[in-house]
Amino acid sequence: MPADDFVPGILLGSLAALVGGALVSESCRRRAFLRMLLPGLLLWRFGVFLFLVLWALPYYAEGRADAIAYHIKGLEAATAIRAGAWDRLRWEFGTPAFVIWTGLLYAPFGGNLTALYFVSMFVGLGAAISLYKAFALFGAPRQTRVYGLMMFFLPSYSMWTSIHGKDSWVGLGLGLSAHGYGLWLRGKAAKGVARLAAGMLVILVFRPHIAFLVAVAFLVSQVLFYGTAKAASWVQGTLTLVVLAAMLLGVGHLAKGFVGLQEVSVGAALARNDVGARGNAYGGSAVEYRPALSVTEVIRGLPAGIVKVLFRPFLWEAHNFNAALAAVENAWLVLFSLRRLGSLGRLVKHLIRQPYWTFSTALAIELVLVYSSTTNLGLLSRMRAQLLPFFLVPLVGFEDARCCRVVPGRVPHPSGYPNAVNKPSGLNL
Repeated sequence: MPADDFVPGILLGSLAALVGGALVSESCRRRAFLRMLLPGLLLWRFGVFLFLVLWALPYYAEGRADAIAYHIKGLEAATAIRAGAWDRLRWEFGTPAFVIWTGLLYAPFGGNLTALYFVSMFVGLGAAISLYKAFALFGAPRQTRVYGLMMFFLPSYSMWTSIHGKDSWVGLGLGLSAHGYGLWLRGKAAKGVARLAAGMLVILVFRPHIAFLVAVAFLVSQVLFYGTAKAASWVQGTLTLVVLAAMLLGVGHLAKGFVGLQEVSVGAALARNDVGARGNAYGGSAVEYRPALSVTEVIRGLPAGIVKVLFRPFLWEAHNFNAALAAVENAWLVLFSLRRLGSLGRLVKHLIRQPYWTFSTALAIELVLVYSSTTNLGLLSRMRAQLLPFFLVPLVGFEDARCCRVVPGRVPHPSGYPNAVNKPSGLNL
């Protein structure tokens, strides 16, 4: 750490420890399982922090890792913010917005990249805790513990949500959105809407296209569940659908501009997808790319694309230490998925009975389809951090049908829908 960075690093790191530590401790206070895991969680995340700072950051430094670019541009943004020169900042979604956010973190004390990684350690941990709490609202105790252990200790998820970049903050946004939706489904409307709105705002600012996919998943889950509603609840259910549809249109308009679509058509989408795929086909992690010129070709290439998104690089494709770590985790994910194929037979039966399972499954499918054309396995390993939390929900949750079965007279749905979910036995985990 350079001498001129030492004091800013200590100040920013201390603030992160105080605020992040307090928020994490409060999140774990009422859940025995989290209280038991908290020391191990902090130790694991600190180990990931050391790995990133001492190994990953120097390894990628020559390639100008995103975090280094954010650090350099964040210093410039902090200078502009302190000078009140707001016109020197780029007020756009995505990377420019994250540069401004980095500048805001730097403005009070100064810049230090190591301290930013320390901040991100708590951001990633907050994302994992939020996802666990969302699953615990509906999952059976054993499944909830399994899901929680994966979110807390899965290496790739821990790593990519602990790096200073859009991945960590979007991960937190996804966790808050999922938990907020779960709370809303459980009848805690005020808390649920507040968390959902905060999560969607974070995702929208940094990755509008992901916010659009989340909004689609919300709408899909409510449309499927709407079909089971009683006549008396149709008014409130219809109002919910109208609000979600309006949110989808608004977010979709912003996402369209963000990804550079000139028009909403199959041809424009395929052309934009081709540009993105060619732009990512670089480095030792690049894979063979064949442009899809029609919807038929897209469908034909989906099986290979899905396998690529979920399970590559394979063990024999690892060409360096970092790729080998990803390949080992992917091999485990293949085995874990194969062991639970039998339980997925309950998927269709229970989707319309539990909107949170539907939301997670729909979002996982959307992300797999969007990422299936990615031509860089290293980039896919990073993107998978957004996908895995929702891909694992059906793999873990549908193993036990009891967590989704219909039990008359138990826990009515907050929107007036029938009693389609069990009493949440995992709330005190």
